[in-house]
Amino acid sequence: MRYTPMKKIRVIYTSQAAKHFSQRDLLDLLHDCRAYNSLDSIYGFLYYKDNIFFQVLEGETKSVEGLLDRIEKDPRHFNLKIYFKKSVEKDLAAIPKNDLKRIIKRIGDLAEDPRP
Repeated sequence: MRYTPMKKIRVIYTSQAAKHFSQRDLLDLLHDCRAYNSLDSIYGFLYYKDNIFFQVLEGETKSVEGLLDRIEKDPRHFNLKIYFKKSVEKDLAAIPKNDLKRIIKRIGDLAEDPRP
């Protein structure tokens, strides 16, 4: 029998928090997300500023699609906008940490000044 690797996708989206998230709220959210996402081998990162969530998710297509369905129904946020949803060859884990830090810094800069 021949091994066929599962297709992976990467999704980038934003949403607006239904209420302000305190640092404790964010830590609780991250704790839950990490626990559930690890069960489905979903990886990524979450950025929160000024009641806006920016998230990158990556994993097997079926798992990420299921997570997106749950996220869309989650009452903690609304106005979900998907900006990127495509198959990927290179995992986020393969991107050097310094590159990710630059990406995250740029996201923060955009949150403060949305001009290109």
